[in-house]
Amino acid sequence: RAISLRRCTERWQDCQAHMERNLPPGLDFAMAEGCDGSQHRNLLTVDAEPEGGVSEVAVQAAEAAMGCRIYRGWPVCETEDVLRILAAGGEEDVAELSEVKAWERYRAWFSDWPRERAMAYMDFHCRHVTLGEIGAALSHWHLIQEACSDGVDWMVVFEDDARPLPEALPRLTEEIALLARHGFDW
Repeated sequence: RAISLRRCTERWQDCQAHMERNLPPGLDFAMAEGCDGSQHRNLLTVDAEPEGGVSEVAVQAAEAAMGCRIYRGWPVCETEDVLRILAAGGEEDVAELSEVKAWERYRAWFSDWPRERAMAYMDFHCRHVTLGEIGAALSHWHLIQEACSDGVDWMVVFEDDARPLPEALPRLTEEIALLARHGFDW
């Protein structure tokens, strides 16, 4: 399967054409519609919370719309939240920042760290999960559930920007067969 969003028509079509040209004959392939988490951004408006954050009611509305639970230990963070964080940190002219500039300025807070350490720290300790990332995870989860209920032995899931070479899938199937022959339960 390959996951794509219906609203990204060109990406969908490019991915489908590439896969159909390059996957081995007889392989069961289909495109799968991804869960578009970013379409629910409007549900996460900043409320009159003490810290100016997103209310529990708003997070519950996003959960209901997406059919999942959102882990509360990491904030759901869209650009609006980054702008709020920058303003709370004393940054000026925050309202005029573009989305790209807002994220650049946020990352710049860690600019005096070595880049490889700063990014690892931010990814672990300052992790902000977007609704788009939640949608991507749900897309994979739905395909796994579908495969299990259909009794599929194994499945490969690609994102719509993957372009495997023609020899990649036969090699992958050989490796999977090797694992099975040696009794590895993965």
